[in-house]
Amino acid sequence: MDNRKKNGTGTMNALSKARAAADTAAKAAKAAKTANAANHLELAAYAAKKRAICCSAYTPGYDIAAAACGDTFLPAGFTEFAGWSMSAKQILPHITHKGDCLKADEEGERFDAGAEATWATRKHRCFMIHAVAAAAARANYRAAAAESKRRRLTAPLPASTKQSALQFQRIHAPCHRARRNAEMRHLLPITVR
Repeated sequence: MDNRKKNGTGTMNALSKARAAADTAAKAAKAAKTANAANHLELAAYAAKKRAICCSAYTPGYDIAAAACGDTFLPAGFTEFAGWSMSAKQILPHITHKGDCLKADEEGERFDAGAEATWATRKHRCFMIHAVAAAAARANYRAAAAESKRRRLTAPLPASTKQSALQFQRIHAPCHRARRNAEMRHLLPITVR
């Protein structure tokens, strides 16, 4: 994955061929639509599929663009469980605080997280690792909560739950309606003759 981010995938030749095939399919779909052919919808779907293939035919990667600006691109790869891969660990020396290299009794400017973190670390490297771990934990929780809510809303209720909900409505709804109507009478405007 790191190599794909750095160097990209595919070639310009493959992108040119994919674009030509997509243009040909789009022309055929347009001609079928103007002729009011019966299969013009299938041809339009085929043309859209060919156009979508163009997106993955060639991606240049970030290394070329970074080199053009005089920068160096370092991919930051993380594992599926938000762990640091080797490429992410190689970035740390480039982004850590210069005081991380100081020994415990050596003079120099030290890293201070200040009020930005709830954990105390002496080194910027530890702070970055903790910050990424906390961000990954928050993102994983949000994704799990969203998926749980989606499944809860789309899952059918068991028959016993449906029946008890209907019984509750049948028994308690008339009482609630009468109470609400009584409360609303006080809010109605008073007319004086």
